[in-house]
Amino acid sequence: DFARYAESFGARGVKIERGDRLTRVLEEAFSRDTVTVIECPIDYSVNYEAFSLELEHLVCSP
Repeated sequence: DFARYAESFGARGVKIERGDRLTRVLEEAFSRDTVTVIECPIDYSVNYEAFSLELEHLVCSP
């Protein structure tokens, strides 16, 4: 839990579970005069699928 770990050092810690909260959390972080750690869990399986589909059509040429 990186957000709680940051808080243990006196920073502000925020954990977001959904991407639609990221903009608001970033705006709040930049408006404060303190360190903010934003924890954003990522589902790497989704990234793998997206990149696999995209890279499947690329051709390397000499």
